[in-house]
Amino acid sequence: MDFATFQADFTAIFEKNGLKRFCKPQIVEQFYQFTELFLAENAKTNLSAIRSPREMIAKHYADCLLAESLVPEGATILDVGCGGGFPCIPFAIARPDLRITGIDSTQKKIAFVEKAAKELRLTNLKTIYGRIEEKEQGKLRGFFNLVTARAVANLQVLAELTLPFVRVGGTFLALKGAKGTEELAAARQAIAKLGGEVQADMETALFCPQEAEGQGKTTEASGWEPESRHLIQITKKSATPVEYPRAYAAILKHPL
Repeated sequence: MDFATFQADFTAIFEKNGLKRFCKPQIVEQFYQFTELFLAENAKTNLSAIRSPREMIAKHYADCLLAESLVPEGATILDVGCGGGFPCIPFAIARPDLRITGIDSTQKKIAFVEKAAKELRLTNLKTIYGRIEEKEQGKLRGFFNLVTARAVANLQVLAELTLPFVRVGGTFLALKGAKGTEELAAARQAIAKLGGEVQADMETALFCPQEAEGQGKTTEASGWEPESRHLIQITKKSATPVEYPRAYAAILKHPL
């Protein structure tokens, strides 16, 4: 996809999702560069099932940035299970004020995020290869203003992987799909046990372009399909007991 087409699609999708503030030329250019990097790598290493620029704009970039307004100015952020860079890369591009750490246990994914950050000169993003629940991550405990996670695990499991790393007074922000409220209901006991308190469960819609048969451009005429999204904010009210997080196998076998 050439830059002019990418820019037109990016602008249409972001405006439809109330994200027009990110349609600045420098931001669009960085997302274009990242898209080229991502699709080239994805053809070799399968970072994501999403394989077209238009899908990436809607289902990765806009999807992540629906949560941007909930991110405090100058926050230190830990993105748990960052995968191929979501939401850490969109946040790093859109918000240079943030200090972001992305962690993932899949080496090829964290290597790609590191490469992308270097090539896009995202000096506000660094990476860690490893599992968040391993002992060597203890230095990160209680450090971050904000911990994020997207497409990692159900919320009952995710709470134990994230809340220990939020500082008291900080926030865990879970980017969830249509079943977010259902997951939250099952996770409330675990959240409380880990020192958290549910602040908000905000349902919103992600508008994705629908192309009419034979058309190749994103236009109002081709229609938009809304997909349910939940942005779940959990405030850290007290320190997490030292025995958490447990080994991942134990978390899965006996969720809190």
